Amino acid sequence: MSSPARVRAVKLGALLIVAVVALLVPVFETDPATVNVAVFTAMYVGLATAWNIMGGYTGYVSLGHAAFFGFGAYAFGLVLAHLGIQAGYEPFLFVPIAGALTVVLALLIGWIALRTRAATFVIVTIAMMFMIQLLAENLVGLTGGGSGLSFPVPPWSGDFFDTPFYYAMLLMAAISLAISWWIRRSKFGLGLLAIRDDEDKALAVGVPAHTYKLTAFVISAGLVGMIGAIYGYYVTYIYPQYAIDPLVGISLVLMVFLGGLGTLWGPVLGAVILEPA
Repeated sequence: MSSPARVRAVKLGALLIVAVVALLVPVFETDPATVNVAVFTAMYVGLATAWNIMGGYTGYVSLGHAAFFGFGAYAFGLVLAHLGIQAGYEPFLFVPIAGALTVVLALLIGWIALRTRAATFVIVTIAMMFMIQLLAENLVGLTGGGSGLSFPVPPWSGDFFDTPFYYAMLLMAAISLAISWWIRRSKFGLGLLAIRDDEDKALAVGVPAHTYKLTAFVISAGLVGMIGAIYGYYVTYIYPQYAIDPLVGISLVLMVFLGGLGTLWGPVLGAVILEPA
């Protein structure tokens, strides 16, 4: 076996081992406190990977992704209430709707915000996050305001309660990683990296920078919104200051920088180190 083939085989073997271990966590660890940590670790793996699609590949650092996280949670809760969906496994089927609604919001915000660069973009994303938080607090008839928004209470109890949410978060983390992997190896991903290295030169050689940036922004936001939806169902009750929490946005950014900005496995490493700690 040639050296490159051997390296690929080792990487594939390591990936399979990690995947098997991740899948078996609730089987071998029945302590609810430990599985709860695993739920949030899987959640942040997905969040950090989704953020990296925008912040890592394009170099546009957004500190406002907590807005999409909270918006996804609120959108999901309102969809379940409007459709009369009962607790259980059925609500998980409606998570993509929360992602689609988050994508619409991201299109509106990104169309404006991505016309700025560097520090201005960072400030715009922070302002956007606080605007969404204020709307959640003041649209009392829709969101419940400071009283919060309730979700159907999951029927599971005891040691099993966290297990469905762990696998839901793990699935979202895997989807985020798969999309990130595909982007890095595509023409689209090459264009994003060109924008990160030098946007003006990328424009000069024909890269449609605004379209590429907006697409990455929307993909990133949609994934974050779906993860936020699962989080809302998990905690069963959300409030503006906790669902749209600046610390969530800051934490996932720190995880990406800790593990490696613009890499595939960096966000995973950062989340696995920082969240349990």
